[in-house]
Amino acid sequence: MSWIIVIVLIFASGFLGGLLSFIVPHEKQNFINYLLIATGAYLFSILIRHIIPNAVTHYGEYVLIWVLVGFFLQHVIQQFSQGVEHGHTHIHEHLPLHKLVYILLGLGIHAFFEAAPLVESHSSENIFSGLLIGLILHKIPECFALACLLSHSVKTNTSRLFWIFLFSLITPFAILLFQSYEQSNLFSFQKFGAVIGLICGTLLHISTTIIFETTNNKHQIKGYKILCLITGFSLSLFL
Repeated sequence: MSWIIVIVLIFASGFLGGLLSFIVPHEKQNFINYLLIATGAYLFSILIRHIIPNAVTHYGEYVLIWVLVGFFLQHVIQQFSQGVEHGHTHIHEHLPLHKLVYILLGLGIHAFFEAAPLVESHSSENIFSGLLIGLILHKIPECFALACLLSHSVKTNTSRLFWIFLFSLITPFAILLFQSYEQSNLFSFQKFGAVIGLICGTLLHISTTIIFETTNNKHQIKGYKILCLITGFSLSLFL
């Protein structure tokens, strides 16, 4: 698959997720929870079965240290991002500018570096396809949550669309950057392996948080949660 198609798919999935927040009434947004839970299960499964073992084979066991570092780093990042990368839409008040900047910064860092495993896995068709599907599914609820957050903190829909558009561009831009770094050998082999480990750790944190956290305060969709988990795990088995 060409990188142009990959970039268009990732951008479109993020921008579509943001646009959905304009279309779907607030009281009917539980379907995003369903997609989010299935995505979490899917990401967790491909990380354990494919991405992390492949990284260890390629770069060595030291990558696992960086996976642990990335896992705890994501815990720090979400103190700034307020868990929006998990698809959280629980912030329903106007945020002061500095808090909004912290959230956008945390989300931007996450969106930028999640491109690295995709670039690294490009030579392995099955792993690449699986990770691409996971990132596309992840982008929809992530950008949906960001758009919901912006609806309480940005005055106009035009401004809201502008920020969603910019955020949707971060991962595609990072793909181009990491690809050029890989081809020019600006990153050493070990440094690129460390980046891959870090991002695997952050995705592991995100996927497990999605799986184990309560989907809403009223505990209304526990049965659906189990079905969504089974769906996500089952999809990963086809890779």
